[in-house]
Amino acid sequence: MKLLKKGAFKIIALLLLISTPYSCYEDEEDLNIIAGLDFTVATLNAEGNETGVIPVTSPPDGRMLFTIDFGNSNDDSDVFQTSGPMVIYNYPLETATYTITVTASLPGRDSVTITKEHTVIYITEPEPTPDSPIAGTWKFAPEAGAFGVGPGLNDVSWFSSSVDDITTRACLFDDEYVFGEDGTFQNVLGNDTWLEGWQGTTPDACGTPVFPHDGSASATYNYNAAMGTLTIDGTGAFMGLAKVINGAELSAPGEAPTSITYQAELSADGNTLDLDIQVAGDGWWSFKFQKNAVAPPPQPSALDGVWKMAPEPGAFFVGPGFNSSEWFSSSADDVTTRA
Repeated sequence: MKLLKKGAFKIIALLLLISTPYSCYEDEEDLNIIAGLDFTVATLNAEGNETGVIPVTSPPDGRMLFTIDFGNSNDDSDVFQTSGPMVIYNYPLETATYTITVTASLPGRDSVTITKEHTVIYITEPEPTPDSPIAGTWKFAPEAGAFGVGPGLNDVSWFSSSVDDITTRACLFDDEYVFGEDGTFQNVLGNDTWLEGWQGTTPDACGTPVFPHDGSASATYNYNAAMGTLTIDGTGAFMGLAKVINGAELSAPGEAPTSITYQAELSADGNTLDLDIQVAGDGWWSFKFQKNAVAPPPQPSALDGVWKMAPEPGAFFVGPGFNSSEWFSSSADDVTTRA
């Protein structure tokens, strides 16, 4: 590729004119070609700044001379001369619109010039975002005290969940809180979750999730480890208990806010997340979550199994007081007669 110095082109064209003979037929064909000058612009790299100009009217024998000005400078550094098939130029790594000018020249013919605007859209690969330390799936910790409320921060003296709640509120302990690497958040509640009176359920019980706290929210999250906060954005998205919001507890589903912020503390191993949030007055709710938590299987009852009357005298009796058999007591014969 040859750099064209402005002002030198006419001399080159004149020399070509003097030294190159053409027949009448060739003159007519060349006239049609040069008069129909056109070119295409191609983007040649992923970054979007390497551009190729391809004259589509170029004769295969290279008789036509093209001058391409890429319109990016006031000097000749972006002006090139070629007979085809392509001229390549690298624009700055930025988005901008340039006017590309192509001039076609043939000996004995007037030069023809056309221009086209070309917008360079500089495409950059997004910087990889650091892995969110809370990305993943969380559930209530399957243990006593997984959630509670009291008159101060870290005080759950008003109420604290029990070991039995893991079973009696299993539909709550299996709810999932899913934090995506891309900043998205979703409540995954399944077919049922724990419902309360403010959601139209009396008494409190497992039931079909109630809108907007049904996992349908298009939600995002922001975890700020330095500030110790976790913000969930999206009407109906929540952590732990749907009724608990900043400064209050909901009295109806339609009161759901667009955003909730919790005080957050992540354990050193990244597997336990403690959240606190102040409601009305001095009331504070505390929630404890585990990543990929699995609820322990129910413990067997001491009464599990099949039972029968003991095959012995006194297997059953009755009397005028506790543990008294004065009125009647079964005998050894009863084991057979009352088999």
